[in-house]
Amino acid sequence: KDYIKVIFLPLQFVLPLFHTLSDLFSLNKNNKDQKTFSHIVKGIVMAIPIISIFIFLLSSADLIFQKYVSDLITINIQPETFFRFILILIVTLIFIGAYSYIFEESKKQKIINQENKKFEIGNIESSVVLSLVNVLFFLFILVQLTYLFGGESNISAQGFTYAEYARQGFFELIGVAVISLLLLLTIEKYIAQKENSHILGFKVLSTTMIAQVIVIMVSAFTRLSLYEEAYGFTTLRLYSHTFIILLGIIFCLLVYKIHWDSRENMFALRVFISIIVFLVGMNLLNPDLFIARQNIQRFTTTGKIDVYYLSTLSDDAILEVVKTLDMLDGDMKNSLGSRLYLRSQEDKDSGNWQSFNISRSRAKRILDSKEEMLKQYEDYFKDDYIEQP
Repeated sequence: KDYIKVIFLPLQFVLPLFHTLSDLFSLNKNNKDQKTFSHIVKGIVMAIPIISIFIFLLSSADLIFQKYVSDLITINIQPETFFRFILILIVTLIFIGAYSYIFEESKKQKIINQENKKFEIGNIESSVVLSLVNVLFFLFILVQLTYLFGGESNISAQGFTYAEYARQGFFELIGVAVISLLLLLTIEKYIAQKENSHILGFKVLSTTMIAQVIVIMVSAFTRLSLYEEAYGFTTLRLYSHTFIILLGIIFCLLVYKIHWDSRENMFALRVFISIIVFLVGMNLLNPDLFIARQNIQRFTTTGKIDVYYLSTLSDDAILEVVKTLDMLDGDMKNSLGSRLYLRSQEDKDSGNWQSFNISRSRAKRILDSKEEMLKQYEDYFKDDYIEQP
């Protein structure tokens, strides 16, 4: 089993390697400068995977930002050079693993050291990570202000249309916001505190990052709205909208925690209450009814509607869906009518008391009252008029 251990040891000793390198680079400096430089190197190492993930998501979300990143990191590497680099890297890691294995602590001593040592993220390391993330977010926001919020002419100058530029990337940006929240929560929890309070530097950097994340969420909200204008509302898109709002509230609660009340239990309680209020609000909104009304309103202005998706909405929306029949004509009307007729027949077959609820009972009454009218669509069933994004 020892030879397997040697193979995987390099992965355990990558961070100590960087720590050693930082010490070597600072041998000629005094002890204080040496420690500072070592902390900075650690912060950079910690930031590299985080920045890489953010760059990937932001580039996927924004075509122009992706173009700038591609222009910046385009390097002409020959295949032979690449394979040589990989070979050198593998050999180096093997030597690091073998060297580390020789000087590895005993398991017993390692357990004792881990029990006695409290995990903390240093203020310098956290400052480096947050500073680099803030710089990246600032550059991305500059692109948003110039292009997404700056007008169609700026986008056209880069070779893109406003539609293809703006109607994508919202899920990636939501991912950026979620990862940012997890990053801040982790750093805030484990950063070294002074007298149960965070230092000013962390407060400034974390608040700046939260402000920039909120701007990024506004970008995601705008992109999603443009996408809905083009392709209509769905349950996923509506919940994405409201989730952005919930995230914004949680970020505001985090700012309050960082600056004024760092108690973990109170922060968790506030977040829990916010989620409960969010769920109650969504229930009062009646999502499917809201989606039906929004799609019908969009139809009155654009003449486009996904009759298949409209017919799949829950019983809460059935009255609005039935009303839509009078607004349609031709094959679209026949397609929706046939689906409503099939649904009315299915409701008759599911009359057991266990499945009873007010919305279903109301929908059944509406469909029963329209049964004669819907029966004319009994033999018509067509999927050609489904609008797909």
